[in-house]
Amino acid sequence: MKKRLFFCVLVIAVLTGSPSNPVFGANTVKMTVVYDNYVHQEGTTADWGFACFIEGYEETILFDTGYNGGILLGNIDFLNVDLDRLDVVVLSHNHADHTGGLGSVLSRAPHITAYMGISYAHTRSPFISAVGGTTIAVDESVEICEHVYSTGELEGPVYEQSLILDTDEGLVVVTGCSHPGIVNILHRAKEVLDKDIYLVFGGFHLGAHSDAEVDQIIQEFQALGVEYCGCTHCTGDHQISLFEEVYGDHFVPLGTGKVIEVSIQNISSHDSDNDGVLDENDNCPTHENPDQGDSDSDDVGDVCDNCPDEYNPGQTDADEDGSGDVCDICTDTDGDDYGNPGYESNACEEDNCPHMNNPEQASVERGNIDCRDGIDVLDALATVNHILGTDSLADAPYDRADCNADGIVDILDVLGIVNVILGTGACAS
Repeated sequence: MKKRLFFCVLVIAVLTGSPSNPVFGANTVKMTVVYDNYVHQEGTTADWGFACFIEGYEETILFDTGYNGGILLGNIDFLNVDLDRLDVVVLSHNHADHTGGLGSVLSRAPHITAYMGISYAHTRSPFISAVGGTTIAVDESVEICEHVYSTGELEGPVYEQSLILDTDEGLVVVTGCSHPGIVNILHRAKEVLDKDIYLVFGGFHLGAHSDAEVDQIIQEFQALGVEYCGCTHCTGDHQISLFEEVYGDHFVPLGTGKVIEVSIQNISSHDSDNDGVLDENDNCPTHENPDQGDSDSDDVGDVCDNCPDEYNPGQTDADEDGSGDVCDICTDTDGDDYGNPGYESNACEEDNCPHMNNPEQASVERGNIDCRDGIDVLDALATVNHILGTDSLADAPYDRADCNADGIVDILDVLGIVNVILGTGACAS
């Protein structure tokens, strides 16, 4: 079994310091045991059951809720776990030592999404909905958030789901009681994500298993390449000792207050253009540019800079022609080959009506052009009002109201404006 530095934050950190000052990096997944049969952190309370608080992914997750809500919340508060950040509760199976604290959790975090097996979700969904939460009934494997999956509800003496976490080191599998069989769960995890299993921890439900049976399970762990193991809760004290004997310094002792951290630096980063530069550091993550060339030093790579030789960090492009405003020789928002006024780089003639396509540059004195917002129904209505003497031409100045340029504003002009709006004719002849 490959040796690694066990006491390392970016791999697995066994934290024994004060819970008010944990060693927790932004690029790790942090798993805190908040309910267990055993005490790891002095000051926490042990009780039959299991719960683990998981943070570091896009969703903060509580896996199982123990048996007693008061004990659960007491441990959470003592360990300074921020329940206000909770997004998701995953219930492994419908036994009270894993679901009993749910009501207490909902009293503090009512708007969570709860993932539970399809075999019993209908019994709890109304209660969760009543306080503002959402229930997801899990049958097959489901992605809970990026890099976090349920195994799906597996068949066994008790139907049960487990949690799969994708990390830089491999898969971390978190179990409640492993009623479908711990080895079966690990096989399912590898089916869901075809990666090596770095760590499995939680309840293995082996109290009634003989030494020979446990030895066989340990051999299957090793055949599957499970590198670290931490068993607790319903596994059985003697059976736990057998795993510890074989795994040695790769055995992870658990208990309330135990914190495990694993790096997710690499899986949390992406290289969309496959140029060897992670997106968060890539000055052009959509185009391959391993040399990160940036001629104008505007932090936009040359291969996707719309003005690669002119400083243009905002990449403004008013006419959306692919050339940035600071270097576009003709910023022309209406597409008539005449440039909008006010753009210093323009080499084309200035448009007398930049808001409306007007390639002939028709004079506004002849009508046809509403240089504010284009000819529309408001111009027609304003012209009618003017003819009726009920309004001024504030919305349709005379040069547009006299659509046919005959010096008279009348119904023929209204018809001409309507033709322009409908695209069936010109305003002036």
